[in-house]
Amino acid sequence: QVVQAGGMSEGATVMARMMLVALILQGMVPTYGMIKELTESNFYEVIDGSNNVLVQFYAPWCGHCRLMEEHYEDLAKLYKPVANTIIARIDADQYRSVRDKFEVNGYPTIKFFPRGAKIPSDTYMGERDAETMVKYLNSQTGNAVKYLKPARKTVDLDDNSLQTLTLDSGMFMLINFYAPWCSHCKRLMPEFERVAVAFRHESSVVIAKFNADSNLELAKKHGVESYPTIKLYSNASKGGIVYDGGRDAESMIDFVNRHAGTLRKLGGGLREEAGIVASLDRHVEDFLRDRDPKQIAAAQEQLEHLEAPHAQDGSYYIHLMQRVLERGEEFVKEERERLARVASGSLTPRKLTEMHKKLHVLDEFLAKLEGRKQGE
Repeated sequence: QVVQAGGMSEGATVMARMMLVALILQGMVPTYGMIKELTESNFYEVIDGSNNVLVQFYAPWCGHCRLMEEHYEDLAKLYKPVANTIIARIDADQYRSVRDKFEVNGYPTIKFFPRGAKIPSDTYMGERDAETMVKYLNSQTGNAVKYLKPARKTVDLDDNSLQTLTLDSGMFMLINFYAPWCSHCKRLMPEFERVAVAFRHESSVVIAKFNADSNLELAKKHGVESYPTIKLYSNASKGGIVYDGGRDAESMIDFVNRHAGTLRKLGGGLREEAGIVASLDRHVEDFLRDRDPKQIAAAQEQLEHLEAPHAQDGSYYIHLMQRVLERGEEFVKEERERLARVASGSLTPRKLTEMHKKLHVLDEFLAKLEGRKQGE
């Protein structure tokens, strides 16, 4: 009897296959363009000795197979430009004649078929991550493919980092509690990564994930009863705030912005209101009308009652009013043009954020000046 490496018996196959078909129809199971899909009809056409072929014998219901899917796809992407090597897989639970011929007794089983042969020369027994498999395949084929770690922005938490989770005041961490075998979790991952990209330059926000299936007891302590569970932690909310909104990136970004006081949007840019301090509007309008230094003093007094980041943003309002008092309203337009040139250059993420905030404030000043002229 064929069993999953570490788990499920063949007896669950019929029900699992029915569930898999339903998941495919719902779009919950990803398809792979880089991996060569094998069947009984094309297996021996591909394994004809003309290429090196690495074959994964898998079963759709196998949790360990699902766990390595992303790594196997990464391997296929890295080896795609190599002309003499094919990364392939076959549903051995469906095509049992192939499974039996090559004595596959558990899932997943990975066998290497070298160029010039139609039988495997080796069964891969190493770790099932892309980096280790690249090294193995290079050693078998003589190629020198370099492993390029995917540029992911989501932080992976281990047991220790979650157990000792402490956040400084003003820090926020959004955690995705997931299970590798969970189809809903797999659908969520790309969207969750987009959230991480949006906040990659936000020093007060961390986007992380934790494999809850690896430590069920620890996950339960965090109130995780189903997958995926998403919670936002902060110094003020040590137990975490459960996110129950849509599983699209924009909804999750809005959720973090609302609680963390940030103003990020898809792609990592800033929303137009970033840098704007609404409570200073009246002082700015009065100042631009009368050019009265008392309005600058009133704005400074208001500034003392603001908390970060509004206090820092508000200080730029004071700077602009002082410069307008000294050099006239033309300074606003000139400064807008100057900072736009600076922002288009090579800046650190922190500096770019600062420039965009200032540009938003300058646009606000220009709009008020234009509105005043039209009202005269």
